[in-house]
Order: sequence, then structure tokens, then C-alpha cells
Amino acid sequence: MASQRKRWERGSLETFFRHRSMFGKRKYGLAGTIGYINILITDVMGPPLEVLGYITMPILYAFGLLNLDFFLAYLALTFVFGVFLSVGSLILEEMELKRYPKAWHLAVLTYAAVLENFGYRQLNNWWRVVGWWEFMRGKSGWGSMTRSGFGAK
Repeated sequence: MASQRKRWERGSLETFFRHRSMFGKRKYGLAGTIGYINILITDVMGPPLEVLGYITMPILYAFGLLNLDFFLAYLALTFVFGVFLSVGSLILEEMELKRYPKAWHLAVLTYAAVLENFGYRQLNNWWRVVGWWEFMRGKSGWGSMTRSGFGAK
């Protein structure tokens, strides 16, 4: 899973920088302005800044440079915002597509959407930062990919 996430991040960054000429061009409309800025914030700057926060906040607290109230508020905001985005996305998808006929399906997905923010999100962001690093070092190609499951041979 780590190699897949790193590949996806490298691909996202490659696409972002390859199409940077779209930014602000009238003929690309909202995709060239708002969409491009969204990708810049969430895919380009997001993972390194989030991982930097995970590293620096505890260090600042440990050295007494950050008071406990601010540190706890940062942790709460980080996790509450992540849960809000995950569960909110699930709700919007279900409102639009109505894919899950049974309530317990949604309950399980909601549980997973909450749980992913306590460990997996941080690990995923670390893999994305490694993908960032690989992109900056010029690594390209997809490597060997072997399928598993669903009738893989």
C-alpha cells in the first residue's frame, strides 16, 4: 500500500507541475483558478505541512515552547477536522448516489471514516511525503505492480 500511495503522490505532483500553465487562464475557467489552488493546498502543500505539524507540535510542547491548552486544541482541531471531512464526504456521497441500501453498511463506513483519522491518516501522509521526496529527486516510473485479489493470476 505504501508504494501505491507514493506512486499516486508522484503522479499528482507530476500532473500539477506539468499543467501549471492552466493557472489563472480564462479559457480554463474555475478549474484553472479555484481547482488549481485547491490542488496546490491539498496535494502539493498539504502532506508536508501536516507531517511537519505532527513532528513540531510535540517537540515544541516537550521543550515548553507551547502551552498545554494550545497543544490539546491543536490535537482536537486536527482530529475533529479530519473526522468531519471523512464523515462529511461519506454523507455527501450517500445523499447523491444512494449506494448503500442497509443502514448498517453506513454505520460500518462511518466507523471506518472516524477510525481512519487515528493512525492511518498520519501514516498515509507520511507515505505521501516520501512520494514528494521521490518526485523532487526525479524518481519516475511505476515499478513492478502485482495484482492481488479478484481473480489475480
